[in-house]
Amino acid sequence: MNCWYCSNSSACTQCAQGYYEYNSTCMAMCPPKMYGDNSTATCYDCADNCDVCSNDTECLSCGVGFYTNSIDGSCILDCPSNTYIVSNTCLACGFGCQACMNESVCTSCPEGAMIYGGGCVSKCPLGTFQENALCQNCTIDCDICASTTTCATCRAGYFMQEDGTCISKCPSNTYTSAGSCFGCSSSCLTCSNNATCTSCYGANVLYQGTCAVVCPVATYNADRQCANCPDNCQNCTATTCTVCSVGFPLYEGSCLIGGCPVGTSLNVQSNACVKPITESSGNPPSSEPQEYVVNITFTFTQQVNSSVLDSLRSVLASELGLPESNVMILVQRNSKRAVSFTVVVQVIFTDTSKSMRDTVTQVESAIASGSVTDLFATNNIAYDPSTVSVSGSAETGSDEGVKPSSGATKVEQIAILMSAALVATLLL
Repeated sequence: MNCWYCSNSSACTQCAQGYYEYNSTCMAMCPPKMYGDNSTATCYDCADNCDVCSNDTECLSCGVGFYTNSIDGSCILDCPSNTYIVSNTCLACGFGCQACMNESVCTSCPEGAMIYGGGCVSKCPLGTFQENALCQNCTIDCDICASTTTCATCRAGYFMQEDGTCISKCPSNTYTSAGSCFGCSSSCLTCSNNATCTSCYGANVLYQGTCAVVCPVATYNADRQCANCPDNCQNCTATTCTVCSVGFPLYEGSCLIGGCPVGTSLNVQSNACVKPITESSGNPPSSEPQEYVVNITFTFTQQVNSSVLDSLRSVLASELGLPESNVMILVQRNSKRAVSFTVVVQVIFTDTSKSMRDTVTQVESAIASGSVTDLFATNNIAYDPSTVSVSGSAETGSDEGVKPSSGATKVEQIAILMSAALVATLLL
């Protein structure tokens, strides 16, 4: 009943619809390792090593020991390199892989391609770098890098350091420019660019964007920054001028314009307004307490650092029996000829019963003492006491100055000459 045409009672030549002819009989299903061709209603053999197939080229299930190749439907002993195995079937890798563990993880790529994110890419993306045939991640703060330790471009919000690493904030001794950190000058603690310091190391002071041992002429140390003295003032503290420019005499801590006030006269050597001198060279000093200001000018052939100047201040205070607050380092500067360095030390004597001559003599003895000489020798600084100048003036009381005369003592003559030397030094 399943045969439409036959050559005899046992040989069917055409089966009914839905049946396949096999060995002259009609079957609803072809035998194992065969498939039914609907166009001819005939059973045909599957390809070699195939147990179940849909046609002569597409195998659905291979024999024991063989894998089904999903790419061409054949049965093979080993899966190709660009496939992976699932249930005895060789499935094609994705993402252009040359070899893979599964559909989403490549293990190798074609020549010229790199593994990235489980697939193959022709160029490593931003934030990665090529290492052999792999795209490795840069550090989290880097956009473009050549290795995990060398960054070429930092991510937004980070700054490039000179060693090729990225940082969220530049260190204190660097400045920021074009997204990178650059080192300050060696003298700067902090800076705004390579030529402008904003703070200094140790006891150094800041002056016009540079760091110096002491503040220059016409400035004073205001919390480690050099602030300008008032107009026409060469040396000052925060509130008082101590040395004025020529043509502007010093009077009560200020530099005057237009000459000295009534009741005073100009001392040319000290460029200061003083009251009339009452002491004569033969009279004893006044018994009333006096206040003197003595300037000591040291000239060196080398720079003297701040620690030596601080020690000099302490030694002089000790030698003179004064508190250190009465001894001030006023200025250190180069001459225009750049062959000498000048340091001016101001000493204030308060409530003293000595005359100015005796006070100057006391100071001269102090600067020639072994303590001062040893200080400079210990620090390898050439020092000759005979080159030091001393000048003084009285601030209050009746003993208000040293009156020059033809009979002046050697100390008085040195005081007057060296007072002039101080003014000349400050004008260099």
